[in-house]
Amino acid sequence: MLDELGLTKRGPVWQLPGGLAARIREQPFGERHHAYQSVCRQVFRQGVGAGVAPCASELATLGVEMVPGVLPPETCDDLSARIGAWLDAAGGATADTSMGAFGFRTDTTNRVVPLTPEIVRAAMPIARRVLARPMTALAERYLESHFKLDSIRLYRSVPNPDPLVSFRWHWDSAPLGQLHVMVYLTDAGADGSGGATEFLARPLSEQLRRTEYFARGIDDRVLELEQLPDGAKLKNFVVRATPSRGDGLIFAPGLICHRGIPPARGFRDVLLLILMPSLDPWAVGLAAEGIEPMIERMIHRCFGYLPINGDPLAP
Repeated sequence: MLDELGLTKRGPVWQLPGGLAARIREQPFGERHHAYQSVCRQVFRQGVGAGVAPCASELATLGVEMVPGVLPPETCDDLSARIGAWLDAAGGATADTSMGAFGFRTDTTNRVVPLTPEIVRAAMPIARRVLARPMTALAERYLESHFKLDSIRLYRSVPNPDPLVSFRWHWDSAPLGQLHVMVYLTDAGADGSGGATEFLARPLSEQLRRTEYFARGIDDRVLELEQLPDGAKLKNFVVRATPSRGDGLIFAPGLICHRGIPPARGFRDVLLLILMPSLDPWAVGLAAEGIEPMIERMIHRCFGYLPINGDPLAP
């Protein structure tokens, strides 16, 4: 089947023929990413994914899954301290002002660490540890393909009585095959006072996606589901995550309706890894790309605290 597609190996990584790559790139955004993921799935099934049963995890059924203890507490504490120092070095806690460029209200809840080559180098060994099994196995079974580490984000959330953007119910403007791995570096607390994250279970997210709410602008997002028609019923299907430091949440942000909840006290620090389908295992692709091109990509492809990557074939 791979011969029919014309795929070839260049060293350890797969290459698409120019004609197929051009046909994928000329499609609209969503179809483009879906077409590329379909090719990635064929490669996976012909290799390590042969005979792997479909994913029946909470990630597949609910749209989100918590993986406990992906980082040890001491690593979380060290990275949290570094986030504070990096924010101070950047001139103090800087709010994510990216939405203001489009005329939307600025959310002051998240303080985003501006990436530099030194920060990416410091974060990469930690990202590698997060992506050890079982996280990689879970992501691959869900996607039915390999994935690449598309970007790294580090941010601090602070108390805010009127949070906007990511702290209201929303889907990300992302391909449906994108996955987020959100590692808590601070405790959410059993009561969520340290900053919980809530998700509307996948079947209900898909139902809500078919309503007018999906098309609402950023400033029209609701803080509480009860503000929507039948919102009281939807509330019964909310998955509330209150991770301890070192726990990771993995979810599909373009598929699952979700919101962050600001901490009631102190701050919430998060390491966010953004994954996208790939022809090759993430470590193989990263080694072939090289550390310096990877650093440049992660720094320059970003706007605000989420990356803009319209080309699924790009490294």
